[in-house]
Amino acid sequence: MKHLRLAALLPFALLMGGAPPPQDAQFDAQDRMATLSSNNVHRVIDTATHDSLISGADAEASIQAILDVLQSVRAGTPVR
Repeated sequence: MKHLRLAALLPFALLMGGAPPPQDAQFDAQDRMATLSSNNVHRVIDTATHDSLISGADAEASIQAILDVLQSVRAGTPVR
């Protein structure tokens, strides 16, 4: 239980590829996962696949999400 309380305070960024478009149940499940933290952002990148978010055309979105979480930690502000 202590770990869940701690996780609720940590900034969290969830990226989801929209190629193919996310199914409602899949999006809802990932949206619920994002809410494990009260400080979260859930971004759908229309052109992204898992591979492109890591090493392809959409990797910049992953880098930006990491930078946004780091900024949130450093500044003590909500992740954007």
